Amino acid sequence: MNRYLLYFFTSCLIFTSAICFGQDSTFTSVLKNKMDAYSAGKSSLLFVHFDKNIYVNNESVWFTGYILKADSNETVSHHTLSVALISDITKTIVLSENFLIKDGIGSGNIVLPDSISPGDYHLVACTNLIDKAGKPVLVFSQPITIKSISVQSFNAAIKLVDSGARVGSPIKISIHADVENAPAGKKLPAFKVRYRLGQRVEEAITDATGELVLNIDPSKLSQATSTLIADVFYGKEVKHLLLKLPYKEKSIAVNFYPEGGYLATGVLNTVGWDAKTADNKSVPVQGILYKDKQAVDTLHTNSYGIGKFRIVPQAGSIYSIKIKKSEIQGKDTTYQLPKGLENVPAVNVAKAVVNDTLKVTLHTRQAMKVYVIVHNNKDVYSLINLRTNANGINLKIALTSVPKGITALTVVDSFYRPLAERLFFAHYNQQNKLLITTDKGSYNTRENVDIKLKLTGIDNKTPVNGAVSIACVQDNRIGIANQQDIVGYTYLNNELGNLPLNPLGRGYGDNDYMENVLLVKGWRKYNWLEMMATDTTLSNNFQSAEITGTVTKDGHILKSPLNVGLIGDSVFSTIPTDNKGQFVIPAADIVTYHDKKVMLTVNRADKAGFKIKVNDPFIPLINKMLFEDPYLLSSSLPLSSIDTKSQQLTGTEKIHLLKEVKIKSTRDGSIYGARRMQGRNKCGDYVCPSNIINCPNHPDNNRPAIKGERYRLYEGGEMIYHGCEPPPINFYLAKGIKAAKTFYPADYSLGLSAPDYQSTIYWNNLLIIKNGEAAVKFPTSDITGLYRIVVQGFTDGDVIYQSYLFNIKRQLPY
Repeated sequence: MNRYLLYFFTSCLIFTSAICFGQDSTFTSVLKNKMDAYSAGKSSLLFVHFDKNIYVNNESVWFTGYILKADSNETVSHHTLSVALISDITKTIVLSENFLIKDGIGSGNIVLPDSISPGDYHLVACTNLIDKAGKPVLVFSQPITIKSISVQSFNAAIKLVDSGARVGSPIKISIHADVENAPAGKKLPAFKVRYRLGQRVEEAITDATGELVLNIDPSKLSQATSTLIADVFYGKEVKHLLLKLPYKEKSIAVNFYPEGGYLATGVLNTVGWDAKTADNKSVPVQGILYKDKQAVDTLHTNSYGIGKFRIVPQAGSIYSIKIKKSEIQGKDTTYQLPKGLENVPAVNVAKAVVNDTLKVTLHTRQAMKVYVIVHNNKDVYSLINLRTNANGINLKIALTSVPKGITALTVVDSFYRPLAERLFFAHYNQQNKLLITTDKGSYNTRENVDIKLKLTGIDNKTPVNGAVSIACVQDNRIGIANQQDIVGYTYLNNELGNLPLNPLGRGYGDNDYMENVLLVKGWRKYNWLEMMATDTTLSNNFQSAEITGTVTKDGHILKSPLNVGLIGDSVFSTIPTDNKGQFVIPAADIVTYHDKKVMLTVNRADKAGFKIKVNDPFIPLINKMLFEDPYLLSSSLPLSSIDTKSQQLTGTEKIHLLKEVKIKSTRDGSIYGARRMQGRNKCGDYVCPSNIINCPNHPDNNRPAIKGERYRLYEGGEMIYHGCEPPPINFYLAKGIKAAKTFYPADYSLGLSAPDYQSTIYWNNLLIIKNGEAAVKFPTSDITGLYRIVVQGFTDGDVIYQSYLFNIKRQLPY
């Protein structure tokens, strides 16, 4: 909605002798044009709901991606969602798949193979639209952990022993390995260790105690070579370790944020400040505030490294904070506040998280003409032209026309140069309500769970329509540190970038946390000076990353065009090449509905010597982001130590699954025995005990699919299997764009006797809530304990999130 107010008395109550001027239509028109050009493509966002964030090998990652805040034209342009698994250690793509986006929603699943090592990863998703810089317009990054539940023969650990802070002292690292359940005092075998720092790779072995000590010269380290990666080998097993080394002297970075942006002399200022380590991790600290060389106050930051204080800076004085030496800080360090300025206003907002009204106080030492603009870099909602004075001005601004979310109050001078800016959150109380109820509070294993959803408006009465995705998973599979929800991401992270971890798990919903981050965070996507410099005559059209291919003949580039035949699930099409054999594959032609690949061939009678290569455009796009964006993989690296025991899944689920491993008596150390899906035919098709073809939920007790048999489809319905035929000679197989699958819960009515240890017992990629109500039903599995239901999606004009806990217990025999 592009409504904006130029000036209105009802929203500007002046309690001093300041004068309110009339509207400046020329400035308003220019400002609106600049905002339209500058914000193009920056309004929409991508959020992906993953079923959990802790996985084990061979599990399916289920997800639904939502394109939000996009107009209808942009929504239609997004047709492909690419999801890649990226290793935090190597910063490389481990696997990737492409999925169909329809009406702004893309869903699917990815199976994590046996070959993936336990550790920290990111799932990075982007769509096909790219900007002028060649970067995806919409990107979402989700940190996850992959853990192991296989039987471990040994463990390995890495630890920082000495940081090398003393002059001439090396950084000392201890790498230790031990055999599982080894008798105390027994001599350990020599473990081979391959380690690298930057491009340098070396090998060594541990001593009789299982330890290898490395001494590293700190002067040789840099930002690019400060992560030590070590692989420890024992027999056929390998453990991967990494440690972020202190490539700088132990130090804390302290930043100061005067509330309006500048420190104004002679008037009261509120100053926010934060403290972070060299690895950009927030830390609580305590310091002493000095005026010149005289101590005036003791200050501290909170548990996530943010604090604030108030001062009246005097011209000519120097203000600083001294933080004493600590385990994190190598020595006493003094940090100087920014120099005070005379001709800038001090802004004070007592409450930045508000509902319908914003109260602002402006202080200046001298009278000056300013514009106060309420905007979100896309629309102007209020423009007040006034003259300040030394007594201060109180503004009370009604937010009737302001949409929910983070908004900026910018103060500019008569030449429209920015003097101050303050962020606030409008209409915080305007939230639709989602109620989750179950028919029982506790369930037995393999018992049906009935869930009812009730969605109402902000009055908690009016029924509201919506579309949501639902996950029901073991509660221990959702790590608080990596948890993201659609509401917090839409209103906070997407606008402000990486935020410190909230102790309560969710930033949105904690008013104190939101007040603190709004004080110290500015726009990451928006900048006033950058916006005012925008050329409004330039086009902001985006390009689409398309899947391309190349035909060669005997290894050489073609000299004339030809046609390429494409056979998909239900499509046969002909694609012309150019003179060099290059062609573009329409996305609609390679959509597959059963995980099948598409076949390509040259339309020539004599196909000998021709080769077809298909290029996935998303691989170089994601690699480009990995190289250029340091915040894309935002998880924290260990500061002092890591142990591979932390990569093991704990609790009753591991006990159950280890029993399965012992029963299978396999030699490959996989989780459920031969976890590459038992019972496949020569084309890889199999049928699970629930008579579902190619069901990813059941790894064993499967049988090969047989031509002519009728099987249930994982996405619903049935099919007659037409057999398995290898591709003809001279046909090239290419990955398609996968259509959404529907999670199929276990059907115990078929008399399944094999243990069922799924951690995700229900997933619904898209459930439509009509007239405020919806219901789902699914059975529990054989894993007991606490389970969490997570529901998130969008409603009429907003986004919604809610979770609910229930318990599963073992049914006792009668």
